[in-house]
Amino acid sequence: MRLIARLALLLGFSVCLVLGQDADLTARLDHVMAVYQTSRNFMGSALVAKNGKILLEKGYGMANVELDVPNTADTKFRLGSITKQFTATAIMQLQEQGKLSVTDLACNYLPNCPDAWKTITIHHLLTHTSGIPSYTSAEFMQKPAMIRSPLTPVEIVMLSKDKPLEFEPGSKWNYDNTGYVFLGAIIEKASGEKYADYLRKHVFGPLDMQNSGYDDTKTVLKNRASGYQRALAAWSTAISSICRSRTPQDRCIRQFEICIVGIGRSIPTRS
Repeated sequence: MRLIARLALLLGFSVCLVLGQDADLTARLDHVMAVYQTSRNFMGSALVAKNGKILLEKGYGMANVELDVPNTADTKFRLGSITKQFTATAIMQLQEQGKLSVTDLACNYLPNCPDAWKTITIHHLLTHTSGIPSYTSAEFMQKPAMIRSPLTPVEIVMLSKDKPLEFEPGSKWNYDNTGYVFLGAIIEKASGEKYADYLRKHVFGPLDMQNSGYDDTKTVLKNRASGYQRALAAWSTAISSICRSRTPQDRCIRQFEICIVGIGRSIPTRS
């Protein structure tokens, strides 16, 4: 009985010690995030988990500065280029389904493809080694008329058609947003589904990511944060993407780059 009592005491002490350590870690994490918020190096939500246990789940700063709406653990954010991982996932799924191969020539999926692009493969697009100039380069974005132009995915890709390749495909690396819009168009061509529909059915749905999805600027989406960028003295409103306004078939110019909104808790802890 004494041995059992000692074991129970030791177990109880160990549990208290672990709980105490977790509480201390949570406090330290919260302090770090608060410092980043105060110094205007972070405004958003944080989720930290350890061994399946959530230690920190909290919003910092404002979801809408003008209306004094704070970020919470349930705030949805535009994920920007983090969307690229979902685009790449869709491409690899389609390869597994036999609907394409990463060694395919990208021009097979694009009408009126420039001759200079004829040797570019899907793999080049995935790995930023195609040499296609990015439509988000300073040269493109300095044109005021372009900022609000409603363009389809193929039209976005073709913005670069008259520009020389920056290098021979596969010979160098340069981060390229045009390449990922190109991949989005390939996904639609190979799957026969709209990009947003494909991700919902084949990525977010199976993973039970109920709070993540395609960012349609016309949809009234509960808990969606406004976009801001850090200025010298304060936060300023971020420049809007080139958004659709012409027909239902039009797409935001950054459709396949800034198109996913979500919250951290939507990602399940399953293998």
